[in-house]
Amino acid sequence: MRALVLDFDGVVTPRALAEAHPVTDGMDWRDLAALMPRRLDPACVARVQRVCDEAAAVVVLSTSWRVLGLDVLRPILAAAGLTATVRGKIGRERDMHADRARAIREWVGYHRDVTAWVAVDDRADVLAGLGPARCVLTNAETGITDNDAARAVALLTEGR
Repeated sequence: MRALVLDFDGVVTPRALAEAHPVTDGMDWRDLAALMPRRLDPACVARVQRVCDEAAAVVVLSTSWRVLGLDVLRPILAAAGLTATVRGKIGRERDMHADRARAIREWVGYHRDVTAWVAVDDRADVLAGLGPARCVLTNAETGITDNDAARAVALLTEGR
């Protein structure tokens, strides 16, 4: 199995959308779930879908939005155009802000059926923790670009 480890903010949610639809104190999970669809950029979601299609990859969520749970996020992502299988999520909710690179490596180590994987994230600490062969660093202003998507496909399909 090939896995695309996906962050949201800065990847499928460029900064302008995050600022236009901010998370505010006091929001509960229902408020966050209602907010999420407005924060997803259709062009960025389409690029993630293209990576999954071209590399035959599933999606694994590393985003802090994973706290909403897969049952909430799967239909939101599907409505935004992501038809790829969302296989799971990285880490536990209580570890939401822990070392994401470490949590990703632990998830991959536990899932022995993973034959190739790449993380797509806008955080430099994730790139530093995983290295350029395992992480595509996006620009938070634009989200995932065509070039980022092509690089993710290449990393997932090397040696095919």
